[in-house]
Amino acid sequence: MNGQFKKGHKPYRPTKKKRCKLCEREYLPNSFRQFYCDSCRTEKKKEWKKKYNNSEKKRISSRKYFHKEENRPKYRARWWVNHSLRTGKLKKPTGCENCQKITTKLNGHHFLGYDKENRLKIKWLCNKCHHDTHKRRFKSGSFDIVGLPPLVKLTCGGV
Repeated sequence: MNGQFKKGHKPYRPTKKKRCKLCEREYLPNSFRQFYCDSCRTEKKKEWKKKYNNSEKKRISSRKYFHKEENRPKYRARWWVNHSLRTGKLKKPTGCENCQKITTKLNGHHFLGYDKENRLKIKWLCNKCHHDTHKRRFKSGSFDIVGLPPLVKLTCGGV
């Protein structure tokens, strides 16, 4: 948790118990805006996901994402990785290629971009390393744009 909070801000440390709005049990909250105990909160999330996944709002937002021209290469690259994993052409390692942490939840990082020839050239990274990789690329002030030659770069905040 070090480094996550701005100067002067402290993490929320619950001191008194709250009463769950559904089951009326007492619990120690994780945040000041938590209204349900952990088990009821899990049930509420499941209800919300079921309701949202079958809604028109979900269909519209996913349609907008998949039909945008700039998202198509990403979508196709992800589809090919998942297809290759299902068919056995690609194998997911047991650990992160960056920090060697053993985990089952690894992200495929398309480090060469989403072009057709690079779709299956991926690094398997844990969540932390994958996040740090993208954070580092953004902080450096320049990043490659998919579809442009690799030497063409845009700068953040630039023209």
